[in-house]
Amino acid sequence: MHLIGIKSSIRKEEIKNKLKVKPKLLELFLTTKDLDVAKLENRINYILKLRSNIKISLHSPVSILTKNTISLMSNKIFLFLDVCVKLIEKFNNEKNIIIAIILHPDSIFNFMSRRNILDKNIIKLKKKYHILIEYIYFENLPTKLLTPFENFLSILKEHNLNNICFDMAHFTGFNSEENLLKILGKLKGSYNLYFHISDNFYNSKNTKPLNIGLGEINFKPLKKYIELGILETKSNPEVIGKEITEDYIKLIKIFND
Repeated sequence: MHLIGIKSSIRKEEIKNKLKVKPKLLELFLTTKDLDVAKLENRINYILKLRSNIKISLHSPVSILTKNTISLMSNKIFLFLDVCVKLIEKFNNEKNIIIAIILHPDSIFNFMSRRNILDKNIIKLKKKYHILIEYIYFENLPTKLLTPFENFLSILKEHNLNNICFDMAHFTGFNSEENLLKILGKLKGSYNLYFHISDNFYNSKNTKPLNIGLGEINFKPLKKYIELGILETKSNPEVIGKEITEDYIKLIKIFND
């Protein structure tokens, strides 16, 4: 059974528009301004009112890159995790509404890619937020510390972390469909996988998600590996969500054939 969803901000209009295609999962991409328990409880209750049988995942606020600097947000990330603890206590007593928390392991903790800082923060996370470990999925990123993909896996293995958010736009190491399927085959069974799904070209250095059909990915052979995750493609404007909802219909049709 596939549990595939769609992304959204916490804006009510955007949520309502994206729920029109009846996804099974909604991933809320949060900003630092969204890190308020009461506000997020309100939004989750709004989602459940519109679609009672939906699951929810939470994406942490991400760092803001500029040409020469970055807004480092370690303190904001731990605030985000504090909020997650309270939301899981609220919504996971009976129905387990929140099923995943997505974290960027490198850029949110240290832009300079110093491994010792990353290790320190992961140790802190595991100790202080052990209640969240089963929910947290670490997203692969095209950064120096986490590239090639084997570096990312070695960090997870060293810290005994088994949840991967496999972002197809960020994983630029696949040079053919055969190579991609081989990698996914090795990951499945060894890791718990959550996908950020988008199109791309093989051998491309592009790390931005492409809408379904704008790249060369054949999603049909991928469906046996992609059991959990969300479509992470673009819309303009995002609040209307026309392109991503059309992509969702295309993807679900492929997976159901």
